[in-house]
Amino acid sequence: MATADSFHSARVLFLREQDGVVERELKSKLVEIFRQFQTVKAAYLVRISYTEVPGISVAVALVGGEEDAESIVPTIGAAFGSFFHANEHMDILFLNPSQIEAVAKVAANFYTADPSPGYEI
Repeated sequence: MATADSFHSARVLFLREQDGVVERELKSKLVEIFRQFQTVKAAYLVRISYTEVPGISVAVALVGGEEDAESIVPTIGAAFGSFFHANEHMDILFLNPSQIEAVAKVAANFYTADPSPGYEI
């Protein structure tokens, strides 16, 4: 069973979109998940680095959804685990407004909630 660890970073650098055949399949599965959570407004799959930790990671970066984190995080983890080996990992980020601007400069979102009046990312 996968577990989630919490980590807070002073700075996340968004490098580029993570995309490929398997990643597109994962994105399709994640879209199905996000449709169940009305609090998720958008999602990106990106390569990132943290100033405190060496190396590059892959992350699903979410706009909204924090209030459903206890349900969303393990559901995303299970979907990821169905595509990749147990020794692989993917971070899950809940973006703040400045991070939303930063990630949008390097990647396109693969999920956007259905717009409605007053909708904003």
